[in-house]
Amino acid sequence: MHHNLLKGKQFIYTRSEGDSSELRNMLAEYGGELIDFPTIEVTKRELLDAEKRIIEEADSFDWIILTSSNAVKYLFEYWAEFNKEISLFNNVKFAVVGAQTGETLKKYGFAYNYINKGITGVEFANELTQIISSSQKALYPTGTLTGSNMESTLGERITRVNIYKTTLPKVVDKNILQQIIDFNYDMLIFTSPSGFDNLVELISSEVDIKLIPATCIGTTTKNAMLLKGVNPLAVATSADSFGIAQSIINYYKTDISNQ
Repeated sequence: MHHNLLKGKQFIYTRSEGDSSELRNMLAEYGGELIDFPTIEVTKRELLDAEKRIIEEADSFDWIILTSSNAVKYLFEYWAEFNKEISLFNNVKFAVVGAQTGETLKKYGFAYNYINKGITGVEFANELTQIISSSQKALYPTGTLTGSNMESTLGERITRVNIYKTTLPKVVDKNILQQIIDFNYDMLIFTSPSGFDNLVELISSEVDIKLIPATCIGTTTKNAMLLKGVNPLAVATSADSFGIAQSIINYYKTDISNQ
C-alpha cells in the first residue's frame, strides 16, 4: 500500500562519486527519484616514507580496520603499487563499518571477520575493544578528515595511516546546485560531516541553511548539522543504503499517519 509513498519526490545524494544504484533502486520501489550531487571528492593521499613502510607491512598486523569503501580501495591500490602479493592478507582479520564496505572488501577476495553493530565511530571503537585483544595490533587506514575516536579508544593497539584525503569537488553540477538553492527537491542526504560542511560552503550565501530538509547517517553527522542549526528530519540507523532508505521511508510513513 505504500509503494507510491515517495511518488514525485526527489532526493539529492551528497556522498562522494560512486555507485549509488542500490539506494536508487530502494527509493524507486516507493516511487522516489535519487539525484547524485557529490559534495566531497576523495583522492589517494601521497604517503610519507614512514607511512609507506607501515602499509607495505600491512600483513604483519592482526587486524585491519576499514570504515569506508574508500579505505578498502586505496589500501589495495597501495598494496598493488608496492608489488605485494594479495594472498599475504590471508592471515589478517578485517573489521568493517557497514555492509557496503564489506561488499567492497569482498570484491578483492576477502570476507570481513567483524562488522559493526552500532552506527557511530564511538560505538564501533567500543565494540572493537572487546574484539581486538590488548596484545594484538590493528592497522587503521583512513581519511584525513576522520575523527580520532578509534585511536583514543584502542590506544597502542592501533596504528593509523591517512591513505586518502577528502576535499570539496573542483567542479559541481550548476543545475543541481541551483535546484538546491531554489529548494526544488524534497530531501538532501548526508553521509558525513564533511559532505554537509561542503554543501553549506556552496549554498550558505544564497539560502538560510537552517531551512534545508535533510536526512543523515549517524550521530556524528547529525551533531555537525545541529551545530549549524540544521535539524535532520531523519537519521539512518545503519551506515548503509538500507539504513538511509528506511529512515526516509519511515519519515514519510510517520508524516502520513500524523495527517
